[in-house]
Amino acid sequence: MENVLNWCNKHKIGVLPEAWRTAKPNNKDLIDMAKPTLVGLPALMILYLIWEIPGFAAGMAIIVGFAILDATRPLRGGHWLGRPEASKKAEVQRRFLIEKGMDPEKWWGKKLQDALNAHNIKANVVVLDTSGATLDMYELEVQQGYDVAGITALGENFSRALKLPKGTHISVDANIGNGRAALYIPKEKYRPVRTLSMLEAAQTSGYALPGLVGEDLIGNPMIVDITHAPHLLVGGEVGMERAGQMLNIILSTSYSLPPERLRITLIDPKLLELAVCNSLPQVTEPVITDMHKAHKRLLHIREMMLVRCQQFLEAGVNNIAAYNRRFPDAPMPYQLVAFSELTIGLKCSAPVSADDDREVGDSIKSLLLELIGAAPTQEAGIHFLFGIQCYDPKTCGETLRQGIPSSIGMRVRAHEFSELLIGQKGCESLCEQGECYVFMSGDASPKRALSAALIGEDMEHAVDLIREKWSTE
Repeated sequence: MENVLNWCNKHKIGVLPEAWRTAKPNNKDLIDMAKPTLVGLPALMILYLIWEIPGFAAGMAIIVGFAILDATRPLRGGHWLGRPEASKKAEVQRRFLIEKGMDPEKWWGKKLQDALNAHNIKANVVVLDTSGATLDMYELEVQQGYDVAGITALGENFSRALKLPKGTHISVDANIGNGRAALYIPKEKYRPVRTLSMLEAAQTSGYALPGLVGEDLIGNPMIVDITHAPHLLVGGEVGMERAGQMLNIILSTSYSLPPERLRITLIDPKLLELAVCNSLPQVTEPVITDMHKAHKRLLHIREMMLVRCQQFLEAGVNNIAAYNRRFPDAPMPYQLVAFSELTIGLKCSAPVSADDDREVGDSIKSLLLELIGAAPTQEAGIHFLFGIQCYDPKTCGETLRQGIPSSIGMRVRAHEFSELLIGQKGCESLCEQGECYVFMSGDASPKRALSAALIGEDMEHAVDLIREKWSTE
């Protein structure tokens, strides 16, 4: 049917010329209007001669059908096939072109294009993608030399022009990789991305240590390989699902690897953020909330790293993956150390012990610098997951941050915090709760995503599911 309609549209059969709708028709338009008559009358005569009344009636029915289709064109967006949808496989151009026969009042991008023009923003709306969970993405062709970042500076003035609710946050990516910019507008109704529904996708990702983030902007699962991170920082303000993102990674790795292949250490100075993971079979001991115990645990991890390196030398391998291939019956487990609220831990000023008057926070910082700096923790299968609510450069230090090459940046207050998290601006202009930028070691630029959410009793259900899964195998 689609091919027939395209052919009819191409040859002006059953299509009233656009000039007849909007202006005085010219001679070419009059000829186009006469084509159906010049073709239709001889066709009806031939049908009558061959099949008499039934043939003539069938021909008239076809003509009436095309007339009805043409009459309803404006109601269907001014296009034979309705509004084209963006596809994950192929981009669909949706340019507003009067000469193509599209009704200007029914064009899906009219309101946004009018707002851009009203604010003298030199960009044309060309593509709409509505497949994301919380955002609609409009692709913009921007005039060369124009900085579209100024759209976010317009704030409420621009959102008012789009008739959006007060407080709606709009964000812009100046370059999405195809020569265009993208403008993101929150949906009126959005579907939540739930952690429980994505645990299976993490397990089947093929990664050695899969960390669940959520979905990218076109609805594909976003999974990262923690072994390639090799250490990951999750940062963001209160209420931006920073702790939820850490739980996503802990749950997805626990769901994907059995206890004999993964051991998890939980350190949480805020007491309650990671306590819900205590009953996971991969967790070595209940969450550590005292920084003296955390210091001792990090000392133990350093000794474990040295022992593993010696085992690698004796086995003639250089990392944990090669060792486990050499000895599949006695695999060496990965060690994931989740440290929530790193800044609070490093600010602990209590002495290490009665015999050591050094501050325990400074000692933890020195240990971490050793472990994530030159030490072969990645080769030994030891990976750190840090959470930071408000990054403090004075406390954490530039050297420590440089040892954590991968990061997930949630929304922050100012672009200075964004640059500390992902190396560029962007986190300060994220739209909704749970949105983030993912910047993994080796990536050319951060990727935008939506963090999966633990809603209601999802956390308890996920822990029960993981316990049941590994207790029956």
